[in-house]
Amino acid sequence: MMVQNILFFDTSNQGHHFLYNKAVIKGLGKSGDINPFYYCPLQNVEQKAFHLNKTAIPKRIFKENSNLDRLFLLFSSLTWAKKNKISHIHLLYLDSLFLCFMILLPLLMILNIKITATLHWLPQRKSKQFILKSIVRLGLLKKIIVHGNYTKDRVIELIGYKNGNKVISIIYPNLHPEKRLDMILLEKFNRRLEGIKKPILLSFGGLRHDKGIDILLKSLSLVKGNFTLIVAGKEDYFSKEDIKNMINKYKLSDKVFTNIKFIPDEELPLYFNFTDIVVLPYRKYFSGQSGPLTEGVTRFKPIIGPNNGEIGYTIKNYKLGTTFEAENVIDLSYCITDTIRNLEVLKKEIKINQYNYQSFLTVESFVKSYKKSLLN
Repeated sequence: MMVQNILFFDTSNQGHHFLYNKAVIKGLGKSGDINPFYYCPLQNVEQKAFHLNKTAIPKRIFKENSNLDRLFLLFSSLTWAKKNKISHIHLLYLDSLFLCFMILLPLLMILNIKITATLHWLPQRKSKQFILKSIVRLGLLKKIIVHGNYTKDRVIELIGYKNGNKVISIIYPNLHPEKRLDMILLEKFNRRLEGIKKPILLSFGGLRHDKGIDILLKSLSLVKGNFTLIVAGKEDYFSKEDIKNMINKYKLSDKVFTNIKFIPDEELPLYFNFTDIVVLPYRKYFSGQSGPLTEGVTRFKPIIGPNNGEIGYTIKNYKLGTTFEAENVIDLSYCITDTIRNLEVLKKEIKINQYNYQSFLTVESFVKSYKKSLLN
């Protein structure tokens, strides 16, 4: 088989984009069957981490992550691919490019470039659903990679069953494999959390609206007995002050420990190893997969999550924990109370299920599936 040149494209390489894109591009480069190029506004240190022979680093001329920025970067990636005789582009984050696709439709119809893409969320807006259905039926999008069978089934329903073979499900991997912990970091972490009451619940990641930290804090005001919630992640929709105000409002000051900042990769295992239960209080409109779910399962932690979307499907189908009615504060409080009360029994019941699910989470399996999807 000839080595195929594929240009990978993203408008951002920050946060979880960096780890995800690095796993895909670096892994495929090592496979020997794909020669990957990367078109993205990279920093020098990021460029070195990908170990690419050649990469394109476009300069931004519009405000980062604005529609004009995305449109300009996608347009310039297409012209760069054409100039360098690369006939296959893979969009690593289709979710933010629907409007760009619509505007560039005339150009895409005349370019002889194969376009494949990864879709992380099932689009909720009717306009985005219409665009996705249109670009598949027009033959402009040859293949869609999603992360879970729930999303796969919903996308196929949207684009039509005759296009079902264009949608491939690849389980989201564990991008933070276990490493030997830095003992200085570990000692510092243990000192900070010394004496907090168990069991430990963890809400991890940026404080976005869709992740529902406000729902979780309100529900905990209804949970009796001993527990501690750790909230770790950077400010987003909710600020540090918002969290502090909610903790005071719900009288949880002795039950919540916060570290409201960006959590570097080397510190992530500290939180997941230390915790007893991972809680995912996501809102109904969140339809994607969850990195904290993967991290928790990898470390045999029971997962509490909403009963809808990809997260609900994953928890119920693979029996990884318990689910609650999304956005229902009372139901979440019941779920947390029951999980705390029966924690040791639940851990034993789901351990073999978590072990089996872990076999899908290796980066090697992830890259192998990606390669098969892109080359077929």
